[in-house]
Amino acid sequence: MILYPPIQFDQNEWFILVSLLIVAALFIWLPKRFPPIITALLLLYIAAVAIVADHVLGGAYKKNLYDFQDREKYEWFDVVLQLFVYPLFGYLVYYIYDIWRQKNWHTLLFIGLATLFSTIFEGISVWFRVFVYTGWHLFYSFLFYLCIIPITIFLLEKMKYYIQQYRQHVKK
Repeated sequence: MILYPPIQFDQNEWFILVSLLIVAALFIWLPKRFPPIITALLLLYIAAVAIVADHVLGGAYKKNLYDFQDREKYEWFDVVLQLFVYPLFGYLVYYIYDIWRQKNWHTLLFIGLATLFSTIFEGISVWFRVFVYTGWHLFYSFLFYLCIIPITIFLLEKMKYYIQQYRQHVKK
């Protein structure tokens, strides 16, 4: 796969860089909440979901529903977005979920708020022309997040459970 430089360095590249700085700073600054293996698996899972979804919906098949940034081809900043911004943003969402869950607040309310927040973040991304919709609508993203957030919560809870079981087994 050939990666192309941006046609011009403009608002979408700046948005990606600023987003990266914010989520990376929060990731580094916040106390570690998960064991390193769960953090790594969560980041890899979110990156994989983003890459597959963007590949399928962004034109790998017959219908191109949206483009990234300035061109239809894969750019350097697409890699930054998919490998760093998406996973770190998602990690922060599930970091907040873990705090939320510890306070025994309703998971369904969290899913609704996280879906809304993720959709708003994507809407801002569209405004900065990180995504150029050619057949996609923001409401579809809302539905996608509404499905993927509970799936990821389920996987996160399973990972935490199995890590806890493994640690208890090793102690015996």
